[in-house]
Amino acid sequence: MTSTKESIPIQLEPFLLSRKNFYQFLYTLFLEPNNEELLFELSQVGDFEELKECHEGGRILAGFFEQMKMKKNFGSEREEFRRLYLGAAMLLEDFLNFDLITLLEVREALKIV
Repeated sequence: MTSTKESIPIQLEPFLLSRKNFYQFLYTLFLEPNNEELLFELSQVGDFEELKECHEGGRILAGFFEQMKMKKNFGSEREEFRRLYLGAAMLLEDFLNFDLITLLEVREALKIV
């Protein structure tokens, strides 16, 4: 079953658009780290009214994007992502490797295992 724009209930469109914008920001933040201009543009788009009404996470995201509107550099956010998510993925065989820096290096390391 595929969904098209016509099959999505009208009340879900703002919610799905907010979610799409958030995931686009994350993708750019962590997989295209040198594109600061695009990151800044995406951080300005964040309209999370629908998400704020539905879930506590939406309120947290709205606050995050309000802070992002003041930033031009996103290095600390990348480091936090690496600490939280990539660190957990670095259990390789019988040891932990916290020296891998980028997602690409993590992927390469996991291919070896």
